[in-house]
Amino acid sequence: NPFLMSDYKTILSINLGLLVAVLLFKVDELIYVLLAIDFLCLLSEKIAVFLVQIINKIISTVATIGSTLVLGAIYCLVLFPLAILKNLLSKKKQQESSSFIERNYEYQATDFEKMW
Repeated sequence: NPFLMSDYKTILSINLGLLVAVLLFKVDELIYVLLAIDFLCLLSEKIAVFLVQIINKIISTVATIGSTLVLGAIYCLVLFPLAILKNLLSKKKQQESSSFIERNYEYQATDFEKMW
């Protein structure tokens, strides 16, 4: 697995994210984590590739969970209330009849022998 330019971008984005976290949350220990990641990635390409694979798995998992939550929220907050409003505001009564045709037929064993 060759180390691609996109892998460098991923490591740089990890560094930038940790740096922003240090500045926002005033957690100085994250600087040591940032330096350790930089040192390990410079030390070995295999470690860098492994780190990029872990980050990609985490990002895809978060994206899957996030999209599910967003679609669920849209359904609960938009579509479900609209459906209830439509049913409440519709003036037409629902038809009691159906488009299904009822067939009173007694099935025999020969009906199932050569179905095709």
